[in-house]
Amino acid sequence: GSQAIATQGSYLQWNRDGGSGRTFLVNQRGGGGGGISFGEVTTGNVYTENMTLSSTGNLVSAGSITANGGLSTTTGTFSGAVGVSGNLSGNTAGFGGAVTTGGLLTANSGMQLATGSSFRFGVFNENTDDINVARLNVAGDASVLRFTLGDNGNSDGFGSDEFQFGSIGFGTFTNSLRIAPGSGDVISRGYMQATSFNATSDRRLKKNITVQENNSVLERLEQLQTYSYEYINAPSVGRRIGVIAQEIQSLFPEAVSTSAENGMMSVDYNALGAMAAMGVGQLNSKFKVLDGKVTLQGEKLLELDGKVAQHNTRIGALESWKTEAVTRMDNMQGAIDLNIQKIAENTLAIQTNTKAIERLDDALLTLDGTVKGNTDAIAAINARWARNFTAAEDGSSLTVNAVELKVSNFTAQQMRTNSLYTQRLEAEIAKIAELEVNNLRANTAVANTVQAEQVNTGSIQVYAGVGLPAVLFAAKADGHYTVSTSALDGSYATATVIVNAGQAKVVSVSSEGIELVAEGNMVKAIAAGKSIKASWIKMG
Repeated sequence: GSQAIATQGSYLQWNRDGGSGRTFLVNQRGGGGGGISFGEVTTGNVYTENMTLSSTGNLVSAGSITANGGLSTTTGTFSGAVGVSGNLSGNTAGFGGAVTTGGLLTANSGMQLATGSSFRFGVFNENTDDINVARLNVAGDASVLRFTLGDNGNSDGFGSDEFQFGSIGFGTFTNSLRIAPGSGDVISRGYMQATSFNATSDRRLKKNITVQENNSVLERLEQLQTYSYEYINAPSVGRRIGVIAQEIQSLFPEAVSTSAENGMMSVDYNALGAMAAMGVGQLNSKFKVLDGKVTLQGEKLLELDGKVAQHNTRIGALESWKTEAVTRMDNMQGAIDLNIQKIAENTLAIQTNTKAIERLDDALLTLDGTVKGNTDAIAAINARWARNFTAAEDGSSLTVNAVELKVSNFTAQQMRTNSLYTQRLEAEIAKIAELEVNNLRANTAVANTVQAEQVNTGSIQVYAGVGLPAVLFAAKADGHYTVSTSALDGSYATATVIVNAGQAKVVSVSSEGIELVAEGNMVKAIAAGKSIKASWIKMG
């Protein structure tokens, strides 16, 4: 009935039809706790409690709890396994064992895993990889949240277990980041940024170590090409600078990896950096060698500069000497030309005066005879004068040296006549002396004429072109000739020409820009398009 229970003990009450409340009520009266206990009696009549539902609403079970329709609790502690086919929710729930739910697991006030426990996805023995999350204390104040996925240690693309992070759009999952726990590979299709990246490079982690050949690396680095590009599936990354994996594979195959899953290639830029560093080191070694050579060459250049400066000084002095020499040669050439002109004029004058000289020679012969007679007479008179007269030095007195002086018609007029005769005689002697001088000059002129006829001289101005020698003169007789030539640009040539049996031979004395050659008895000048002044004289 629905009446109150007035006696001590626990009673199971059925709510009659038409009443209110639950269909079955469990009432507890007395000092003990109310509730329902489920258990079993073992041998020896010992009761073992397996589950208790207390009057306060607590459910305590020594075994598993399976709730196909869902399980909801405000405060619950589960020390064993809990299996729920529906949803499992609770404000505060403690699970000491495994929790299995076929629906949603909701914890309004949070979910806590005890240290050493794990949160597992799937059933461990369902022939799939184990996936769970566990919290561990690896040290006194060091906690670890561990994610465990499978037991496959393969790398990316070789049947590896993966953590995948991505997005779902229109029911399609887009994988953006993949982590292979077995190998530690991280594959991202987007942009990755960090303050720094360090690659593990401990020698103890490596084997089959070989040294790269320096020259080979430099040759391959020389072929490396860089590009600027954009990623098709990641436009937000922007424009990047890098290399093409297919090109790097032929140069540095160790720096290129190919995914077995989709065949995509990736490049190890750390490897390229190591190659570039080695290339820079090799180039630096070569640079040091070249720098040493450059330094040595610089020292040699300084030495050569000093020598060049000395040569320049000498060349400057030679240029000055050349300029002065050209000036002197031009002056000499002018003087030679003037002398030749005067010689030619004198030759004509001598030829014109030859007959007059011949007549003068005849007159001189006649005059010589007359002068000789007069000279003898004067000598006799002087001798007689010296014997008969002595004159004072001042001319004031005349002493007659005679034993006997006879005067016959001796008058002053006769004395004056004798004095006049003496003056005329002295004048005649002076004329004779002048004639002797003129005769000597005439003989000298004749001798010069003869010598001029013997010395073959001349001058000419010609043009000598490339491959076109200019004829200066043809020697009329054997002998030695001195030839001088000059041009306006400072070119010159001097030589001795020896003519023997009508054949001329040139012996060069000095030359620059002009060459003298002989052909037969002719003397020619060779130059590269120059107007040449030449003169020659027969020396013997």
